[in-house]
Formats: sequence, structure tokens, C-alpha cells
Amino acid sequence: MRIILIVSSLLLLIACGDYTCEDFRTGEYRYTDTAYKEVKITRTLTGEQEFEVRTAKGVEKITKEVGEQTETMTRDGRQVEDVYTIIWDGPCSYTLVFKSTSSQVDQFHTQYDTIRTRILETNRKGYVFQTHLFGQTLQGELEKVD
Repeated sequence: MRIILIVSSLLLLIACGDYTCEDFRTGEYRYTDTAYKEVKITRTLTGEQEFEVRTAKGVEKITKEVGEQTETMTRDGRQVEDVYTIIWDGPCSYTLVFKSTSSQVDQFHTQYDTIRTRILETNRKGYVFQTHLFGQTLQGELEKVD
């Protein structure tokens, strides 16, 4: 009986392991801040993309994981959808590149605007992030809902 209890405890500890940034690359999310409670974020991965980077050694080619992020919200009583390309720059950092919006009136971003984001802390529900947008540094938390 004692051995069964020990084995069960060990299996439970293994199953409840640490959450990493990799756990949050895809899925559906919501902001924990109630001011943004209507925003729904959906993330998918579409594959890898090769980029050319200029360095002191010349031009180097690097491969990064890319995907798409869609943010759906209600603005002025209308459903609006903003679409971004998401480029994973590292294990816990990504860049959102604005692609399009369904809003014809209220356009917060212009095409190719970038938002750089770093995941600071992960937990079983989601993660805390820091983002750089229009010269400002903001911090928030996303919760995975799927």
C-alpha cells in the first residue's frame, strides 16, 4: 500500500510539471485585465520562415517559427478582427507584425507595425508578458482558455 502511494505521488508530480513558454505558442487566450475582457486571441503556427539578418560578419540566414494571431473584439457595438503575423524570436519572445483589420473606421495600427513581446513568467493558467508598443513598455497577463 505504501509503495502504491509513493508511486502515485511521483506520477502526480511528473504530470504537474513546470509550464514553459513553448506551452503558449498556440491556442485561445483572454487578457486577465477586465478592461480587455472582450478581447479573444487565437494563435496558430504555420511553420518556419527564413530571414536574412545583417551582422558584422555579413548577411546571415536564420530560421524562425512563425504563425498567425487573430484578436477578436467589440468596438462601438461592432465585431472587429485584427490579424497579426507572429514571429517567435526566441523561446520566450515574439514579435507581432500587424497585417489587417476588419474595422473600416477605427484603425489603431497601420500595416507592418510591430509589437515586441517578452514572456516574463509562466504558470498553469497562462503567462505574464512585457510588450513594447509605440515607445511605451506595458505589462499584462494572458490566460489560456482552451
